[in-house]
Amino acid sequence: MDFEIDETKEVLDRLRRIETRVTKYLIERGFDTQSVQPKWDHNGDNGVVHIPSTKVALQDVLEAIPDGHTDDVAIYIDNELYCWLGVTD
Repeated sequence: MDFEIDETKEVLDRLRRIETRVTKYLIERGFDTQSVQPKWDHNGDNGVVHIPSTKVALQDVLEAIPDGHTDDVAIYIDNELYCWLGVTD
């Protein structure tokens, strides 16, 4: 029984990764996928990234942060603070 559950979870995880890659590819090619990407905002000294859910890939969150930003970044979901990302050299 546990083997079937693990196998099903593995298939679902792989499908999510494939979906993420295909969506990213389509966005890069200019197609409207109607997916919500992380959005950068600047709030005083700190940066803010708004994400639609916890299912957003960390790589997408990091890509939303502009190059050269050196302060910590707050991550928000629906105007609620979800976590902080500390920036290190």
